[in-house]
Amino acid sequence: MTPARPRARSVTTAARVVAAVVVFLVVVVAVGALTGLFGESPGSATPPSVPSYRITYAVQEPVTGLSSTSLVEVDRPYRARTRNYAADGTTLLGGSVWTEAATYLIDGTGAVAAVQALPPGRPGPDVRLDFMLREAVELGLVTTAGTDVVAGITCAVYGSHGPLDAMLPEPPTGDDHATACVDAAGRILREEWTVGGEVIRRREATTVDDGVALTDLELFGHDGPAPVPDALALTEVRPLAQAAATGLAVAFPPSVAGLPMDLLVEIRDLPVAGAAARSTRLTQRATYTDGVRLVILEQSRTLTGAAPPAARGDALVVEPLQGVVLGLGFGGIVVTGERGDVRVVIAGALTRAEAGALHLVVTD
Repeated sequence: MTPARPRARSVTTAARVVAAVVVFLVVVVAVGALTGLFGESPGSATPPSVPSYRITYAVQEPVTGLSSTSLVEVDRPYRARTRNYAADGTTLLGGSVWTEAATYLIDGTGAVAAVQALPPGRPGPDVRLDFMLREAVELGLVTTAGTDVVAGITCAVYGSHGPLDAMLPEPPTGDDHATACVDAAGRILREEWTVGGEVIRRREATTVDDGVALTDLELFGHDGPAPVPDALALTEVRPLAQAAATGLAVAFPPSVAGLPMDLLVEIRDLPVAGAAARSTRLTQRATYTDGVRLVILEQSRTLTGAAPPAARGDALVVEPLQGVVLGLGFGGIVVTGERGDVRVVIAGALTRAEAGALHLVVTD
């Protein structure tokens, strides 16, 4: 992690006392705003959440003068759909769909075409800022600026380098920065993004509805649109009845952080030549969910080519792994460790305390 920048020394003892009081008051106000939304100070307790929701955004691009409407629907833990409309709110421009098995594109006619097979996991629009921001605040990667109300919902205002649902948190700079108002469930209700000193996008929620069932989407293991052609496939995913102990570092537990295991799959990364070519990496993934929170435990081994670079983040102790670090991810937080030549990743809607309390058992 980038070390914190040292503070300049105060000129006198009195100045140091005044500065300390000011800093203390600023911290109390910032933490108080977060406590009002999340119930506890950052990193301590599980944030409130919702099982599904629909948000309609009014979007403006001041540089181009374009306006549009964006409709985001999330049916946790695996499904989501986004649809973008012209300024009139009715002319469909396109969109995307995520399910337990694949991602799809929606064209202007509403037709859906398969794009890529995917293992079950967090759908793209469901960024778990309620978990990510708790760590980002403690690490000094975002700034806080009180609270506001958008679409009738109280939200906390954060400053960062870029949009929090597209770029992992970094401190804002003078010419490149974004502000976001995030509610207690981790949803962005308002955002303004500035690049090179110019505002390139504004979006604000006009309506927020909880309780959305995306029952018209293809479900994992069921028949759906035609599969992606082999020539375009990057991954091969197949469900497993039980984990194959060969090649694993730890046993998949029946639950993680109180969340029961839901789905188990094997993933083979493929070269661009297609599914008939030799796999480059073999992964087994288990998902753990209560229907709202989602945690993924992956174990992977490189079969051909170079191993992935070492993960970066804060050191954490999780037995029996070595070199464990905690970082930020769009699904919450990410814990990465190694055991032999197997990389183990636990990622999702976890608090730091829950990550540190993980108990893993070595396979025989």
